[in-house]
Amino acid sequence: MSALPLFSPIAAGRKPPAAQFNWITGGLDTAPEQLDLALPPIDDVVLPEDDRAVLLATENGSQLFVSGFGLFIGKKSERVVVKQGKSVCAQVPLFRLQEIIVGSRGVSFSSDLIEELCERGIRLSCLTSSGRPFALVTSPMLTATVETRRAQFAAYQTERGADLCRWIVAGKLHNQEKLLRYFSKSREGDAKKSLESAAAALRRLRKSALAVEGSSADVVRGELMGLEGTGGRLYWKQIDNMLPGDLGFEGRSHQGAIDVVNAALNYGYGILTAHV
Repeated sequence: MSALPLFSPIAAGRKPPAAQFNWITGGLDTAPEQLDLALPPIDDVVLPEDDRAVLLATENGSQLFVSGFGLFIGKKSERVVVKQGKSVCAQVPLFRLQEIIVGSRGVSFSSDLIEELCERGIRLSCLTSSGRPFALVTSPMLTATVETRRAQFAAYQTERGADLCRWIVAGKLHNQEKLLRYFSKSREGDAKKSLESAAAALRRLRKSALAVEGSSADVVRGELMGLEGTGGRLYWKQIDNMLPGDLGFEGRSHQGAIDVVNAALNYGYGILTAHV
């Protein structure tokens, strides 16, 4: 598993990118340009004290996460407005947003909002209450999607596809290694040695992943998945050793998780899946 991105405070006046480099096509996926408008004051964001609406910031922009039965998301002037009945519980300037995530049932939104989001290249993602993405609303003007699909199909039977597979697995193993080394800095004795030993093993697996031979995704898949699985077992064993026993974590569980650690991980992965 790649380490989940850490959310940080939103940079003042930050503007989502209007284009994104596409590794497969070698070009840019462009979105409709954001309009240059007079920006509201930096602190002109209203959020509730509870978790009905949360603003999350990453290196790629920011997301408004809305969750709660009976909430309505609409647009007023240059803002996204979240209401509970007649009461406004959140307001966020549109220029701050890259995406709106609807994370529960019972949330409604207006067609005016959808039109504005599409014009600005802001996505609207919908998740089930368990965090599984089931819908992504985006603009039909983003024609690069078709070009991306064609390039993906073309790469599937070529060395380019095999290379992409190698780097995906290598990147995952790299992130796991770095996170374990980070945790080892705050520990001593056997705990530190165990983390460093696992990190070193993950580094060797990463080098092995990049060295897997094959000219297509099908040829390299089996060996890469074996290396990924070995890395996962090493990684989660160390995570298990660091967590308090009363959390009930006994290893990674993707379906029907009953402990809070796996439940939180699965929910986070649901949000990431919508991005991917």
